[in-house]
Amino acid sequence: MSTEKNTIKGWMTVEQVAAAFSVPVTDILAAFDMPLDTPPSTPIKDLESDTFSPAELRTWLSAQGTP
Repeated sequence: MSTEKNTIKGWMTVEQVAAAFSVPVTDILAAFDMPLDTPPSTPIKDLESDTFSPAELRTWLSAQGTP
């Protein structure tokens, strides 16, 4: 899977994004104030809220300096 930030899609799970960008699932969840017991198999689109979206995740990953 390509690790370009623009390749993050709503159908991808938190776990897939974490693996693709070498970021712990818990870091993603904590960064967006989501419950840490959120299943990693949850699609990103199912987590969208006022404080979280695939676009916000791309921005956050860029700030982390992920490859």
